[in-house]
Amino acid sequence: MQKKSYKILQLLPTLDYGGVEQGVLQVARHLKRQGHSPLVMSRVGRLTPPLIAEGIDHIPADIGAKNPLKMLCNIRRLKQYIRDTGVDLVHARSRAPAWVGYAATRALKIPFVTTFHGAYGLDPALKKHYNKVMAKADKVIAVSRFIENHVTDNYGDVLKPGALVRIDRGIDVTQFQANSIGKSEIQTLRTLWDVPSHHKIILMPGRVRRIKGHDLVLSAVENLPTDLRNHITLVFLGPADPDDAFVISLKHAMAMSPLKAHVRLVPPTMKMAAAYAASDLVVQGSRWPESFGRTVVEAMAMGTPIIGPNIGAVPELITPETG
Repeated sequence: MQKKSYKILQLLPTLDYGGVEQGVLQVARHLKRQGHSPLVMSRVGRLTPPLIAEGIDHIPADIGAKNPLKMLCNIRRLKQYIRDTGVDLVHARSRAPAWVGYAATRALKIPFVTTFHGAYGLDPALKKHYNKVMAKADKVIAVSRFIENHVTDNYGDVLKPGALVRIDRGIDVTQFQANSIGKSEIQTLRTLWDVPSHHKIILMPGRVRRIKGHDLVLSAVENLPTDLRNHITLVFLGPADPDDAFVISLKHAMAMSPLKAHVRLVPPTMKMAAAYAASDLVVQGSRWPESFGRTVVEAMAMGTPIIGPNIGAVPELITPETG
């Protein structure tokens, strides 16, 4: 008997660099391999070309807009798109798209799934109400024990019986194998990052935002003994909005730092395996509890030592057995 093929639409604000976005691409890729028809609706971003290159349909839309009038327009548009294309299931990855997806799927009576990718703030009460849509789906995916407990503790009143399921996030380990990275790739990155030949690299990957703790990591490295600090290059690798107040303050701190000659703020790369291979230590310094910690397991897969905070899901990854 031939297996039925389903049209599965994922919703997220934008298809740019980030853990959520990488997860969307990986799920879409897997669905296609299984004979289904994956669809992604979001603003165009840097991961849109790789998605399209794999023959996966991308529908450009500002589905993450938070303006109420825009959300109403998005609900109408999504309902029409579902009718026109015969979408079988909608999977929302964040709150504004979830409100749109929830309204459209309830009206059309098709399955609705959400993935809790973060421990959203609960204050004020209106914010918690806004978050609740993520727990109203037919199935609610928690990406770690930490998130599973967070959802149960804070949104148990709106969860449907049996709706919450934990699917621990992971990575495609075939993309993170140390023996697949040649010395020339490592040297190319060291040259691109302007790292002296005798320096060790401390790498902090991720979007430059206050909650990620770049300033904490900079301060920690500054406080290392001088003879050690003088043989280190600190590399912040990830998207950085030049107009963001934190990015501006971080650049100022870097300019005033005793490390200023050996700290780099570099744009994201699609060659993350090579970035880990080029590094001697990876740091994940988030102030806010992470729902998973993709950089932690990516570094582990590459055999690069990793330091992370003892909050969120990171303690589920860095254990006495693994690190």
